[in-house]
Amino acid sequence: MAGAPALTTTRPLLGSALLLTASLALTACSGDKAESKQSQQQRRPAVPVTVASVERKTVPLEIRAIGSVEAYSTVAVKAQVGGELMRVHIKEGQDVHKGDLLFTIDPRSLQAALAQAEATLAKDQVQIQQARAVLERDRSRIAQAEAALARDQAQQRNAV
Repeated sequence: MAGAPALTTTRPLLGSALLLTASLALTACSGDKAESKQSQQQRRPAVPVTVASVERKTVPLEIRAIGSVEAYSTVAVKAQVGGELMRVHIKEGQDVHKGDLLFTIDPRSLQAALAQAEATLAKDQVQIQQARAVLERDRSRIAQAEAALARDQAQQRNAV
């Protein structure tokens, strides 16, 4: 505690010394005001300036740099069916979304394949109906044959 009073007395002295040094530095740097005005006038004359009103405008943002560009996401575009393209509905670089129509494929070959498949289906359905008719006829013949067999077996038992 004996050192505390000495510290209190040195702080005001230190502050006063700094204040005195700062004021001396300002006085030394300030020079004669009349002399500085005269030197400014001798340097060069005033330059005319054009004044304009302030207007709010958009500033175009243009950055010229060297770099590489990478797509945010990429997808593989594959047709679900093959065929000849009739029309392209997009342009190169255009943004597309899921479900957008990109291309039109010539439907004639697909329609011909569909017609052929439908004809084959109709023919197969007729064959199924014919096979069912034959099955029913054969079942009735089997029933008749079983009845004849049972009758013959009964006659044979009665004859013995």
